[in-house]
Amino acid sequence: FTASANLVADYSQVYQGMSHLLKVEVARHISLAYLHDVDLFEGCSDHLKDSVCVLLREVSFAPEEYLYRTAEACREMYFVVSGTVEEVEDSPAGEVVSAVKRPRQSVGNISFFFGLRQISSARAAKSGALCLKL
Repeated sequence: FTASANLVADYSQVYQGMSHLLKVEVARHISLAYLHDVDLFEGCSDHLKDSVCVLLREVSFAPEEYLYRTAEACREMYFVVSGTVEEVEDSPAGEVVSAVKRPRQSVGNISFFFGLRQISSARAAKSGALCLKL
């Protein structure tokens, strides 16, 4: 791994250098407890949750920043960790908030699982949002 002049490690390089088993253990300690309370994973095996944990990446969104927009190709879905995410639909009067997602809820999962284009837009609320991206 590399370090800057201030001896700050490049964690992405450290992570890439880990064995798969070590990555699973690190991911388990970081995000597995979070996944236990997500409705989408209720009843799923621990093995599936372990596999998903390795793929999750933390993403921070500024207030009113878009996670994705209507008709975009869907490449990821998100789990809200803190803050709120608004699902937004276009209407003749402008954008209308159709749903508000709070911590432990998922966003963009229908399009993700079925390989569709996004059917709505999603943006961080005025407080911003911290999400785990799959």
